[in-house]
Amino acid sequence: MWKSMWKRSSVEEKGFPRERQARWDLENLRTVSTKMIPGEYRILRNMCAAQKITVYSLVRQLLRLWMMETAKREGSRPEA
Repeated sequence: MWKSMWKRSSVEEKGFPRERQARWDLENLRTVSTKMIPGEYRILRNMCAAQKITVYSLVRQLLRLWMMETAKREGSRPEA
């Protein structure tokens, strides 16, 4: 399942050579992660699947929301 999903959304199919995309990712993106026990992770995956979102997009959305709300409460803007 995951292999076919990756294949459908590959950058090559969108017209970008993988090396170019990998270079851009390295320069512009950082990874944020956490660990969960297997049972919690299965529940999270199932809940995300039911909402038709990925675990990664959920984490990204939650972190961005938290950053905006925290900055708003503190009366400031998030700084890089």
